[in-house]
Amino acid sequence: MRYHPLNGEVLDVEMLRGVPKFVQSGRRRRGRKGVGLRYEAKVHAHLLEEFAGYIPSPWFRYTTTDSPRRVNYAQPDGLIVDVERGKITICEMKYSHCAEAYYQLVDKYLP
Repeated sequence: MRYHPLNGEVLDVEMLRGVPKFVQSGRRRRGRKGVGLRYEAKVHAHLLEEFAGYIPSPWFRYTTTDSPRRVNYAQPDGLIVDVERGKITICEMKYSHCAEAYYQLVDKYLP
């Protein structure tokens, strides 16, 4: 698995305005990873047109009861914020079927 499931309960969470300092950018992905990222970019463009409340690739910083001094980060592929209905939809985009996506949503983002 490329993601790390949550350990413990979430103590606090903050949505970041930008990208964490540890994230490296500018590297072009090739192969299957590149295909997936290009697909994700197309989906982002579509969702931005369809939903006024769409937020692509937001970053979150959080701590848990398991290790309250350790800062953790999470980045879903996107969020659809529907203020009128009081709902947030977490989006996880995959170019091909991936069982990992289910566990990523349920084990990490849902709590």
